Amino acid sequence: MNLQAVIVERDAGNPMISGFHALYSMGGIVGAAGCTPVRNPGLLPYGHDSEEKPRLCVIPKGIVLFVGMLCFICFLTERAIRDWSALFLTSSRDVEPALAGFGYAMFAAR
Repeated sequence: MNLQAVIVERDAGNPMISGFHALYSMGGIVGAAGCTPVRNPGLLPYGHDSEEKPRLCVIPKGIVLFVGMLCFICFLTERAIRDWSALFLTSSRDVEPALAGFGYAMFAAR
């Protein structure tokens, strides 16, 4: 996706990569949100025996909240390293651009 965005950006002469990333993320969210109710209409009420309608959204508590926050921190850290390690290595550590990708590779191999 990034390579195609760079090609389109160069042809257009405008910075557009951030827009490509935003629309890619929005497409994933909208696609998942749109397919779930259509493909699985019985997903939410499954296993619910009472007459009361189940809530569509519940605020997480306890261990679920802890695990969710832990996952958020881990994914945020990984994303930051994946997105910025090459820039850090080339600008602050004088690593050759051809070798800058090894920063993320070393992080992922840990």
